[in-house]
Amino acid sequence: MKKFYAFVLAIGFLTIGALEANGSATVGSPSPPEFVRKPTNLTVKEGQKAVWTFEISGNPVPSVSVLKNGDPIDISDRFELLYKYPLVTFRIIVVYPEDEGDYTFVLTNAAGTASQTVKLTVEKL
Repeated sequence: MKKFYAFVLAIGFLTIGALEANGSATVGSPSPPEFVRKPTNLTVKEGQKAVWTFEISGNPVPSVSVLKNGDPIDISDRFELLYKYPLVTFRIIVVYPEDEGDYTFVLTNAAGTASQTVKLTVEKL
């Protein structure tokens, strides 16, 4: 079945979701979102790229949001969220010392919510 991917950007908040091509978000029995392959802690050098890739499941297809230290990620050219269900990739294109902290990936659908928090450590030059 073909999927249509809808990117949703809200003020000060980065989230992304997907819909079935026919406009229906649910096919079959609803199931809460979960992390099939979880993101892990990262240590990167200042100026390098930080990349988390993980696999998710859920029905309807979950939306994905990213928080840093509990706050929504501000939209900018340095942050990229790529989502082709079931794979999600979140990238910080150039890492600065102030990017160090806890990143929480939140999955949400009509059947529930799941989250996973990871730590980014930045090695200063």
